[in-house]
Amino acid sequence: MILQKDFGLKYLEDFREGKIKEGLGIGFQPIDKHLRFKNGQYNIFIGLDNVGKTDFILWWFEMIALMHDKRCVLWSGENSPEQQKRKLMQMYLGQSIKDVDYKSMQKAKMVIEHHFDWVDIKETYSHHDLLDIYANSGSDIFLIDPFNGLRHDHKIPQFERNYEFSNDVRKFCNKENKTLYLNAHVISEASRTVYPVKHPLVGYSKPPIKSFIEGGQPFANRADDFYIIHRIVNHPSLMYITQLEVVKVKDTETGGTPTMKDDPICFEYNYGNGFKYKDMNICEPSTYSNPSIDLMGKVRINNQPKQEAPKEAMKPNLQFEQPTPLIRNNKDDGDLFEFEEIWD
Repeated sequence: MILQKDFGLKYLEDFREGKIKEGLGIGFQPIDKHLRFKNGQYNIFIGLDNVGKTDFILWWFEMIALMHDKRCVLWSGENSPEQQKRKLMQMYLGQSIKDVDYKSMQKAKMVIEHHFDWVDIKETYSHHDLLDIYANSGSDIFLIDPFNGLRHDHKIPQFERNYEFSNDVRKFCNKENKTLYLNAHVISEASRTVYPVKHPLVGYSKPPIKSFIEGGQPFANRADDFYIIHRIVNHPSLMYITQLEVVKVKDTETGGTPTMKDDPICFEYNYGNGFKYKDMNICEPSTYSNPSIDLMGKVRINNQPKQEAPKEAMKPNLQFEQPTPLIRNNKDDGDLFEFEEIWD
């Protein structure tokens, strides 16, 4: 079907008048500059094994869900739903549930259950199965984690299978105006790629690149936004520093931009109690104003504006407007590198 000649008039008028809405952020400029949530997108995370990809995704989902009243459905075949619920609760509380009373634990549980649902991992699913579940869930944000945990039709060649998956997800996002995130592993070469001699991190694992995703470049071709998570798990002082590279933002007009080469956004793991940026808690649990819990323990949504209240409460420190590179060249001759840690 060919569209009518006058299609898109409202979009053109809105664009001309500067009314196109930006994607949702968390009210913290160093992150919002690069990372935004937008409806109807197909986004991909990749990283080496055991670098904390899923933990970062959970934290990002929680920030967006609590600040903007979004609901999420997760299928995470390599992680138990019970463990993920606990992690989300601890991020909400800012501390381990071992260190809070029963009432506080119950409050956190109800908040998380209001915003998050899980697909039962005791079953195996094709991507068609999950897309059907997601389409009927009434939620806003979805996770497939990991891609290689899905049940695939091996009668179809892998290259065609990968494009079929991405095309079906793309169609789902366009039709439902919902956003799906794919978490994927990388090929073996990525785990063998290390920093070279004369580099201050010689011998340590390097972040992968887009085409290192299992299945290759076709995934990057079809994604709207593409993110790389990295952590040097065997480095004595960087083992708890999570690096985020934003390597593709399809629509920069609605917010978000790629990070520069060798200049990732760096987060501190903070014992799993919510990521920190430069030793600063980005959003203290007490600033979550949406949703809140009444005295009867029922979830109720604040009538306060969704954007303004969290921004005012967080009061980000603007001296951190530009992310700090992990490695800086501090020598005038340009030949030698001096290793500089972000956190003392």
